[in-house]
Amino acid sequence: MDSESGNRRRARRRGLSHVETLVLCVALLLVGTAAVIASRDDGRPLQVAVLRTCELVSRARDLAADFRTPQFVVFDPARERIGVVDQDGAAVIDPITRNALLVELANPGRPAVDLVSADFGVTDASVAFDAHGLPLTAGRIVLAHGDERVVLVLDLGADALRVLE
Repeated sequence: MDSESGNRRRARRRGLSHVETLVLCVALLLVGTAAVIASRDDGRPLQVAVLRTCELVSRARDLAADFRTPQFVVFDPARERIGVVDQDGAAVIDPITRNALLVELANPGRPAVDLVSADFGVTDASVAFDAHGLPLTAGRIVLAHGDERVVLVLDLGADALRVLE
């Protein structure tokens, strides 16, 4: 019996246990996720900024329609950021994340994307959405990174920004 239990112990120690295998898989998953996130932001900073800007404008439109209150997307080229404010000028807090709806284009550690201009006529550098989620003004936003430049256009009655490259 002693030799039989000794053989079992030796057989059990040859490979990894289920817990050790699970810990190894989780560690590899975390390292892989970190690598994907790092490569996604650094490889295409202008495309990421365009996507985040379109999402922010769409979110402001949805909030205006959902809560039946005007919402404004304010473009600040001097600080390289875009934010959503209410009719009193207060930053709008996302009800899901509990963070201000804000896109920082010049984050430390990331390649800088320039907010070259935002022109919406009467409202200058802001987009106003009425209580039905419709834009009150049409206009365009220009984003740049190095030699690349993208123009985003918002038309009256449009559901989303259009990308002109």
